[in-house]
Amino acid sequence: MQHVGGEPEAAGAPPTRVSEGARTRVVVFGATGTIGRAVVRELVCRGHDVMCVVRPVREAPDPRRGLPPEVEVRFAEVTDVESLEREVFSDEAEIHAVVSCMASRSGRPRDAWAIDRQAHRNVLEAAVGGSVRRFMLLSAICVQRPKLVFQQAK
Repeated sequence: MQHVGGEPEAAGAPPTRVSEGARTRVVVFGATGTIGRAVVRELVCRGHDVMCVVRPVREAPDPRRGLPPEVEVRFAEVTDVESLEREVFSDEAEIHAVVSCMASRSGRPRDAWAIDRQAHRNVLEAAVGGSVRRFMLLSAICVQRPKLVFQQAK
């Protein structure tokens, strides 16, 4: 398996840490969900510099809930490419990789197409514009034979 910022790992090998001089900056979308929190914890454990992008939503009073204290948290509207470019990808600091764990909250058709499809396209477009070379989409949803709308959207 290839992990961000390093050499391939052997199957079953313990995780390797990033050497101090080679810190990799990774942006994680969907960091407050179950999969996202696990990904963030693992990236931090491996020594990566992690930025978590969360949607500016009123019903989420604590955007850092469940996230390690050392991660940077930024707010961006994932349905708006300009918001992503301005809030996430406009820094001087290089972003080495994007990991997206985003998912629609309801799975309803409108939400699925807006988040599971279009938001990922927006993030990918903004990341490419920001010269990011690695993009990974993680999902717990099988889309091999999509039957439901949110599976089709992914």
